[in-house]
Amino acid sequence: MRAILSGLIAAATLATAAAPAAAQTAADKGDARCILVLALASREPKNATAAGQGTFFFLGRMAARGTSARMGPIMIAESKTITTPAQVQAELTRCSAELNARNTELRGAMGQLQAAGKAAAAAAKPAGT
Repeated sequence: MRAILSGLIAAATLATAAAPAAAQTAADKGDARCILVLALASREPKNATAAGQGTFFFLGRMAARGTSARMGPIMIAESKTITTPAQVQAELTRCSAELNARNTELRGAMGQLQAAGKAAAAAAKPAGT
């Protein structure tokens, strides 16, 4: 955890000369914070796969809003606000809850798709078979 915090502080320190981010929404800030903490969490081998996948989820949301071109300045600004291990953990908890909610939605949709496929297959069977 100390290494993660040190990485955030180092990134914020090195980026102090960067231009401020243009109009940032709360969603942009939240997604940038998730990318930051998940990228750091992915440094631990046991978390690498899940954290990497989560990073791309939040990157995709930013891209969908058209903010990926401004992502650097947004991430720089947000990295300066995560200064303690408790903040890192709080962000990881928040981001994980978001990912788990989307995973639950996807599983539900896949279940509906499977049920629809079975119903279509049953309807396509000739009578008496």
